[in-house]
Amino acid sequence: MSRIISFTDLYLPAGKYVNVEFGNPKKKDCQGLGICNMDFSGTPVRALGACQGCRRTGAMVYYDGRAGKVELHFRRRDICAGSYARQFKGGRFTVEEHFHFTPALAQHCGLPEGSTILRGQYAYEEKGGHLRILIPLGMAVPAYY
Repeated sequence: MSRIISFTDLYLPAGKYVNVEFGNPKKKDCQGLGICNMDFSGTPVRALGACQGCRRTGAMVYYDGRAGKVELHFRRRDICAGSYARQFKGGRFTVEEHFHFTPALAQHCGLPEGSTILRGQYAYEEKGGHLRILIPLGMAVPAYY
């Protein structure tokens, strides 16, 4: 028996699975919009309260080096209703503060060192139960460099 592979599966390079916590990294308890934290899949999830647990989900990260963009793919069913309503409001994914990939996370995802998701509003595509966000990478130097 053969399996039909979609064009999207053929086009995308191998992605890396990560855990994403939505929110603003500069606000208490990651309140706000954007990406508060991202870590390797399989990393022990720290003890999270019910509200914080709702903001956390898995995603696939793909890097297109030629275009200098990172793609984040989420399964819609893995994002709780509250997070979806806040984070993906009005057809846009809003990032209130820059999100800096740590050197280890950048290496894990195949990104250049110093890769940053800059604050802004990013359109996303929702299709077939998946959300796809295509984000141009910035190169900002965070405090830990």
